Amino acid sequence: MKKITLIMLLALSASIKAFSQKQPESDFQTLNNNAQTAYEKGLYNEAFDLWNRALAMSIAAHGEKHFNTLTCYSNVALAINSKGEYDRALEYYQKALNIDIALHGENHPNTAIRYNNIGGVYEDKGDYNRAAGYYQRALDILQKAYGKKHPHIAGCYNNFGSLYEKKGEYDLSIQSLEKSLEIKIELFGEKNLNTAISYNNLGSPYKSKGDYNTAVSYYEKALKIRLELLGEKHPAVATSYNCIGQVFYFQGDYDRALEYYQKTIEIRSDMLGEEHPHTAITYSDMGAAYNRKKDHDTAMSFYNKALKILTNTFGNKHPYIAAVYNNMGALMQDKKDFSSAEKYYNNALSMTLEIFGTKHPDVAQSYNNLGTLYEDMRQPVKAVSSYKRAVDTIIQTQAKQRIVLYSQNLGKAQFDAKNYREAFNAFNTGVKTIAETNSDDFFNRNKAVIYYAAYSAYLDKNQNNLFSMTERAAGVQSPITLADAQKFCGAGTIIVSHMIPDRPNNYSRSLVIAISGTSATSIELTGDPAAEISKLLERTVNPSTKRIIFTDESSAKSAKTADGILFSEKYIIDIKPSASAAVTSKN
Repeated sequence: MKKITLIMLLALSASIKAFSQKQPESDFQTLNNNAQTAYEKGLYNEAFDLWNRALAMSIAAHGEKHFNTLTCYSNVALAINSKGEYDRALEYYQKALNIDIALHGENHPNTAIRYNNIGGVYEDKGDYNRAAGYYQRALDILQKAYGKKHPHIAGCYNNFGSLYEKKGEYDLSIQSLEKSLEIKIELFGEKNLNTAISYNNLGSPYKSKGDYNTAVSYYEKALKIRLELLGEKHPAVATSYNCIGQVFYFQGDYDRALEYYQKTIEIRSDMLGEEHPHTAITYSDMGAAYNRKKDHDTAMSFYNKALKILTNTFGNKHPYIAAVYNNMGALMQDKKDFSSAEKYYNNALSMTLEIFGTKHPDVAQSYNNLGTLYEDMRQPVKAVSSYKRAVDTIIQTQAKQRIVLYSQNLGKAQFDAKNYREAFNAFNTGVKTIAETNSDDFFNRNKAVIYYAAYSAYLDKNQNNLFSMTERAAGVQSPITLADAQKFCGAGTIIVSHMIPDRPNNYSRSLVIAISGTSATSIELTGDPAAEISKLLERTVNPSTKRIIFTDESSAKSAKTADGILFSEKYIIDIKPSASAAVTSKN
């Protein structure tokens, strides 16, 4: 997703006329123009050098507290941030912010722009809470200055959309991006490049949540506008093609993905140059597609192309380079060349730790990758250790989707090692994260981790944990607690929880828990629900069973017609002990 940084690159001409006679304004303008050109070509070191020279000229002519100096600090920070040197970028943005406050005050729109810039760096660093704080400050200032509808306010909502997507909160991301789109359509109209950016950005969270048809529809809207206004040969058109290619990749249609990646490469090579980082990113995407096609040699050749361009641009250390190393590791893992895979994964890990420190999603991803490798290598102790580090790291970033994913991976590794209590604790970390989001969509996408937790609790013989998980598996507040069930139902009651797997990745069995004792059994429920419930009653662990409590209403309803069922009210089913039995109900 393209993040709006609201930089001041084009705001120089209004202030240049105040330049002293000692330094010709044309030299300053030329430096800035050349720096911007270099930046657009991906020549970030050259852009940094030129903007740094412009900064020195401005300080010599005007001192620190001047608009030109402020702008130069901001532009230098932009180049540094693109190089992946985030802490240095923050230093320069902070200097720009200090000048903004001195010149304009705390609540000026220019100050808000700087808050947005700083928030963007913290987002890149993986410090999402701090990023959100800066974005909110910017939004508050801009709304007071401009009201609810202004291009800068649309930019703020775009930034929030990017941030929420990285946290895995896709519904919030979509809401923010829709606000941005609504403002842009009203201000610019439908056929406008700013509007196209919002359409393209909206495709991203839909792609991330697996709603590929909606994602493509937004990408195609953006593409249509860009083709009409810019023609075929433009970097923005290449971005649209690349995004559509990624959707086909995630759908498993690798040939279609490669078609769109090829279109992207042709435009980027022509318009940006073969050595541009964006060209390298597409080469890496192509490598991933070929790897999924099991064409490992072709995949590695594209990864090597990407790596060469990126090292020429950034040197030997950058997040993009670490990402390519991770891709190379995955390729070698697929080839069962585990020693090479471990080397690439460790290269990525070392690089991300050096760039970001210990609190970043990319660091967690590297630990998770090593965990999958050690599982393939049948080294469970190392796998568990790597997964634990992945979970510990990702929790610090509040990236909720990844917290669930990595917790699930750790839980599975503990489960396979028969450490059922530890498995439950790992799965439960994901379960708690689902509860915190309070999102039906997030629940539905991640509820498998609840089933994993439930079965781990079952094998751990922990009824309290098990009942807690079966409540959550129903996706509702339970109508009855375990203690209430024991008190209300007494002996002869069992609880049936819907679709609890007999091991992770297998949902064919339902779990039956005997409330009146400590024993439990699993009953195959694969056919007609009513017939299967009848079988369940015949095979129950307690012959004196008189009542069944279901953890979800739909299962109870499906059992109403089963042989032996006398009465069904939502979650409670009474069993017919004889033909003359009286009907009982829940009171």
